Amino acid sequence: MESALVYGAPPLSTGVEHPSYPHARAPRPVTKGSVHLDALRGGAALLVFMNHTRALYFSSIIDQPTPGATVSIGIDPVAHPATATAKIPFVQADPLAGHGIKLASEAVVIFFVLSGYLVGGSTLRAMRLRNWSWKNYLIKRMTRLWVPLIPCLLLCVFLDRTGYRFFGEASIYHNPPGIGLVTATDLVHRLGVTTVLGNIFFLQNIRVWYLGTDVSLWSLANEFWYYMIFPCLALAFTAGRSILLRVLYLVLAAAMLVFITPSVAILFPVWVLGAVVAILPKPLSSPRAGLLSLVGLPVLFFCMIKARLLFLPMVVVESLIGLLASAFLYLLVQQREMTGRSLYRSLAGYFSQISYTLYIVHVPLAIFLASSINSPWHRWSKTPAHLALFLILDGMVLACATLLWRLFEANTDSIRLRLFERRPAIAGNPVALP
Repeated sequence: MESALVYGAPPLSTGVEHPSYPHARAPRPVTKGSVHLDALRGGAALLVFMNHTRALYFSSIIDQPTPGATVSIGIDPVAHPATATAKIPFVQADPLAGHGIKLASEAVVIFFVLSGYLVGGSTLRAMRLRNWSWKNYLIKRMTRLWVPLIPCLLLCVFLDRTGYRFFGEASIYHNPPGIGLVTATDLVHRLGVTTVLGNIFFLQNIRVWYLGTDVSLWSLANEFWYYMIFPCLALAFTAGRSILLRVLYLVLAAAMLVFITPSVAILFPVWVLGAVVAILPKPLSSPRAGLLSLVGLPVLFFCMIKARLLFLPMVVVESLIGLLASAFLYLLVQQREMTGRSLYRSLAGYFSQISYTLYIVHVPLAIFLASSINSPWHRWSKTPAHLALFLILDGMVLACATLLWRLFEANTDSIRLRLFERRPAIAGNPVALP
């Protein structure tokens, strides 16, 4: 899935079931495993963020431009015949495209594994305890996705339209830098009401384009449909229901897998790996799991880079990273020792908190800033001054994402309570989210 659809996240759009998550702060210590999960999630978000913003200014450290190379800039009309009538080209010649270290898709795979562990695991636990319901599940999942997403989509439309109109033909809006941006003409068509609605209902790269320049939105369609398919499969194989109902759930899951097309469905097994981790026995002692995870992290990162340098097919790379990330996650969740406040915990919690908002808004923000100072668009040399300016610009994007998180995502629980439960949240006793 590298290409115009690179990157991910994310996102994780799910809450983390431990006290260090923003909606469940607590003064008491939490487990090391919980803090490490925050760090893994936040680190994956930063990897995507830095990968995309770096590409706006600098070539990869191993980039070797290949004349006539092409980069994917949209939906494959073969894989997505419903969009073929849009007459938007799938590839575009780019003399700057070459081989480089681009780990955004791999970071998204980590997000999927984490999401499977958190959402899939909590779903299986609730079904086992017989207190799971579609109503509660859909309310939690949809508010978790929509509360940050809708404002960010509107901001993307504003930034893209403003940047396209005011920064001129020498800007990055008219000169794609090789990270998968569409051409100027296509950008205009990707900012309409139909595209906005399609992205709100998670049909990007299934029936509509992702919105404007926000290439990161591709994985939200994966995430949403995995949320829908997994409970159907779990209910189909859960005892205590009639054969007819179980068959109906199985047929519904199969129909959704067909609807989302193979290019979206292909990573569903990776997502399920996270749910498998949640139900596996956890026999390791906390010290042994911690020691093994110290080995597992560099192995995971090394394989992420090495797989790219071997130029393996992306489906092979993503499957390999999914397996390794699941094994690493399995080690993290067995670290049950309690830990107190620390700088590591604070940073891990912060980047985990803002990871979803950062994921869905960073590309339009970064492109708008790049167009304001890097026009006519060109690659920068890797000088200390340019690197310092790059970090300042990234800091500005990070600050904007934090503000948006504070305004919207941080209020998800209270918004849900007002809309659906109609009872005030008790101060100091926030609602835990799966």
